[in-house]
Amino acid sequence: MGVSIPQIFREYGFYLDHWHDPEDPRFYHGRIEKESRLVDDDRFHEVSLDPSYWESWVRESRGWAKPERVILMDGVRRIHRRLCDEYGSAAGCIAEIVVGHMLWSEKGVIPCLNPQIRRVLVLPTFRMPKLKDIEAYFPSPMGFKFDIVELESGGEDSISKTVDNLLLAEEGEYLKKLFLKGEAFILKDGTMHPGFPSFAGHLHGPIGLVKRVLREHLPEDLLSLVIKLPKGARTPFYVAYVREKEDILRVMCYLRIMDPDPFGSPMMGVVRLETLVKRVDFESDEERDRLKKEISMAFDMVAGFASSMTIKGCDLPRTPENLPIVFSLEKWLSSFFLPTDCLNAFLKGGV
Repeated sequence: MGVSIPQIFREYGFYLDHWHDPEDPRFYHGRIEKESRLVDDDRFHEVSLDPSYWESWVRESRGWAKPERVILMDGVRRIHRRLCDEYGSAAGCIAEIVVGHMLWSEKGVIPCLNPQIRRVLVLPTFRMPKLKDIEAYFPSPMGFKFDIVELESGGEDSISKTVDNLLLAEEGEYLKKLFLKGEAFILKDGTMHPGFPSFAGHLHGPIGLVKRVLREHLPEDLLSLVIKLPKGARTPFYVAYVREKEDILRVMCYLRIMDPDPFGSPMMGVVRLETLVKRVDFESDEERDRLKKEISMAFDMVAGFASSMTIKGCDLPRTPENLPIVFSLEKWLSSFFLPTDCLNAFLKGGV
């Protein structure tokens, strides 16, 4: 069956890090590509980046139509325990990743039956030659299998970085499978990264819904218009190169899904919608015009959907934008994590 995790600890000198309690699930990850840069050709944007064009565009009366069916997809991760070596240095962790979706329609919400679950034992590079072909399992009646994964180097927190990047990879694979099935419009919670499927039309998506905006791509004179958006209104979309892969463009717009809070941040209630497009497609005049119309329709549909899903004053954790449907998906996916207390007990021989 393989080697139990406590046996690996004993043989290679790993210990539970007593300074770190089990960590709450993380629903977002910090990996961001090298800073994107705006495309300087106005033909690529929905309207010119001149503030006067944006202001007149936003003032126009626009009605959004909701899609009939939406697949909302997300991934969560939990680091149950961090590991250290005999000197107390960070050495790895025991973690889980869960990726899944729910299908929304006017009839209700249906979660997927089998979310994708991956359990990992993250260990340092110098141990990998002896451990890479070993199957690790947890010393419990169920014998849960854990993949042994190499700890990434560099960064302030290499353990979180490693698990975050594993989550990204699992999300990308899951999104590709959903995309191939083509059952409904796909709305992914979070940023769209290179390797994720490109935009395939207003009936399919996929579109990313970024609630936690960690960086801005726009100059200040345009951002000043973003915070003035009324509820349900979006900005024109704009385009940026993804520097890690110059053959990919990221198309984005901002949407306000809640009325501004007079006592809150001006950006509270503002989310970003984004999708990926192949640069070669946007360089063709005919294909670019078609894609721009499709992307505009898709953003309009998501604007109608997301704005209708908000509940004023629901005050759910991690949802300053008051999107309970997103919170519900995250909460449901988190229910598939193994109980940390039980894992601790088995690791310490208490069961």
